[in-house]
Amino acid sequence: MAKFEFRLQSVLRLAISQLNERRRELADAQEAAQVLADRHDELAAEHHDVRNTRTKASIGENVRVERLLDASRYELVLIAQLSGLAKQQAEVEKELEQRRQRLVEADRHVRTLEKLRDRKLAEYTLEYERSQQRRIDEVATQRYTYQTRLARDGSDLHAMIENGD
Repeated sequence: MAKFEFRLQSVLRLAISQLNERRRELADAQEAAQVLADRHDELAAEHHDVRNTRTKASIGENVRVERLLDASRYELVLIAQLSGLAKQQAEVEKELEQRRQRLVEADRHVRTLEKLRDRKLAEYTLEYERSQQRRIDEVATQRYTYQTRLARDGSDLHAMIENGD
């Protein structure tokens, strides 16, 4: 019997390749999300520092108005950057979800093909075992027939010898 060959093996290889690509795409998006989260943390910490500096500068006898205005302007810049960063994070989060969904779909496709391959292999194995059993049965039948003939011919020969033929 011929060696097992899954007819859709090339499709399975392609599906696995696509699955790996989807994993890389998701990892890239997760990395981008982490970069944005790190940047957000940096800006939030800087915003907190500026706010504290501005608050401290406004308390006391030597209030420097110019310094307060600079700190207020810089705080507005930081707030704008944080706002823009939040929008980017929302977009990246949407992209992350889409990539997760594509990964799930690719994984489902691969698992379906693998199950089909496993089922076809089980069918092949069963058919192979049946074929082997038929061969064994045929050999056993031939051997029985041979032994039966040999026994019969042997008894005929024995009878011929006794009769003196």
